[in-house]
Amino acid sequence: MTSKMFDKFLIERRFTVENTIKDTDKMKYEIPKEIKFPRPVTKRMCGKTEIFESQGDGKSDLTLMYIHGGAYCLQFLPFYWDFLSNISERTGCAFTTPNYPLTPKYTWKESHPMVIEYYNEFKKSHNMSKVIICGDSVGGGYILSLLQSKSIRTFTSFKNDFIITLCRYYWSCR
Repeated sequence: MTSKMFDKFLIERRFTVENTIKDTDKMKYEIPKEIKFPRPVTKRMCGKTEIFESQGDGKSDLTLMYIHGGAYCLQFLPFYWDFLSNISERTGCAFTTPNYPLTPKYTWKESHPMVIEYYNEFKKSHNMSKVIICGDSVGGGYILSLLQSKSIRTFTSFKNDFIITLCRYYWSCR
């Protein structure tokens, strides 16, 4: 993502408390048209959670499950999509990412069960030894909080099922 694109996004969005609260009401999201992906990105629902997915290039058998950051109150920012586009293009991997509910309207009590439902559905149709679970900033914390919750028994068996990658901050991988 170029700095011009990010500056334009910040100016258009006018990050305010009021705009953040409006965003938390949105359970539907549209990927910015400026972001170009190497392969099509599809949208589907898992219960009440919107899921975005892109297939791999056929050469890689890896899938990246990505939980976005944003202080638990910001929707996907353009640089999250830029990250997914770049990593998908460079590695050929598939990716999947949930649009989880945000604060202040929602809390972990609504959000965690929705993401656990998504994970359990995903796990049924994927070889988890070929899945990398990645989260940036609070997305990484989100993953850890899920693993520490009482729902851990439904989340994973911990037998080399996946790799957790935490990235504190991500701005550009170009």
